[in-house]
Amino acid sequence: MKHVKVYLPIAVAALLLAGVSGCGGGATDVPTITVKPAEEAASPSTDVTPTNGAKTPGVVEPPPTTGGFGTFMGRVVIKGGGVESRPALVLKGKAALDPAVCAATADIPDQSLLVSADGGLANVFVFLKKAPKNGKDSLGTEAEVLLLDQQGCIFEPHAMVVRTGTPITVKNSDSKPHNVKTKPALGQPYDKSLNQNQTGELVYDRPEPVPVGVECNFHTWMRAYQLPLDHPYGVITKADGSFEIPNLPVGTHQFVIWHERSTRSLFSRFKVKIKSDGDVVKETIEVEAAKLTDVGGAKTKTIKLSLNR
Repeated sequence: MKHVKVYLPIAVAALLLAGVSGCGGGATDVPTITVKPAEEAASPSTDVTPTNGAKTPGVVEPPPTTGGFGTFMGRVVIKGGGVESRPALVLKGKAALDPAVCAATADIPDQSLLVSADGGLANVFVFLKKAPKNGKDSLGTEAEVLLLDQQGCIFEPHAMVVRTGTPITVKNSDSKPHNVKTKPALGQPYDKSLNQNQTGELVYDRPEPVPVGVECNFHTWMRAYQLPLDHPYGVITKADGSFEIPNLPVGTHQFVIWHERSTRSLFSRFKVKIKSDGDVVKETIEVEAAKLTDVGGAKTKTIKLSLNR
């Protein structure tokens, strides 16, 4: 028996024809009619992806990857020999001015080079000159509180990083007058004299390319350094030379490594690459001892350091 697959209009005509033939008895081979389902006839493709790479209408595309953030951390250490202890700036009881307050109970140390027992260099500024694209502004939920005090004829702290527009409270805790003076390269200078327990407010209105020196006109050995930035990507190394800068966006960044004992930056373009979200780049930054001697003229073969305990 023959099987014929036809569509519905043809099947109806075939049924009528079969009825006529049956009445006349002229056909001995009666066809069986199979109607093809409509969904089979359509045969749609289950692959809806356009072959030309165009976006499929009605399909929600996932958001693009932001790239994420990583961390730059490590230590700055002294490399090279010739290390000796630095003498005090003012010996106990030997201050030429205000000896009842200045160095009255202890020597005034030289804080320009503070090194840990294993060679870590403190008070090194590690920073980006400009905020990176897609960076984070991590000032925190609470306002930053900064204090520059004068105790025992010493500025405390010796080094700090500050955000532009953030006030620094300057205070005199000594019983003798002091003076706080700055000469930034780009911003407004500051010059204020303070008696005991008096305070003032120092605000940097612009970021600076390098740290700004802070001086006291009355006691010439007093000195500190402050770096104003308009972004959070700057720190100073701790007593052991360690540092950490979080929230760096994925990409390549050029850091400045700066120390007060070098008239030039130790590394003006220290490259750090954050490869992916959560990446942690650890570096030991070795500084030749000779690079820390080019202050005030000729370099020397021996560098004297204050041991930072």
